[in-house]
Amino acid sequence: MKKLHIEIPLILPEVPDDKDPCVQNIIQLLEEQKGIEKVHVKKTAKSDVPQLCFHYNSSQISISRIRVIAKQIGSSISEKIGHKLIEVKGIS
Repeated sequence: MKKLHIEIPLILPEVPDDKDPCVQNIIQLLEEQKGIEKVHVKKTAKSDVPQLCFHYNSSQISISRIRVIAKQIGSSISEKIGHKLIEVKGIS
């Protein structure tokens, strides 16, 4: 089993953080793909940017195919569900 890490903002650019329901949605859709065994959120000490960690079978799916599928699914989710970020100051 091999692993691949992709930063969440590269797949879901409008998602504010890894707690957003869209992250769980994309994980579920990605795990349905042939060759992808497991997907989960991974945080590293080196970066504040959360990543999706893909556990995959390299004899069934390639890294480039995973990247294409992830971007396609992310784009589909972003088209269906818009995210509006509003910065509010003065509220504690």
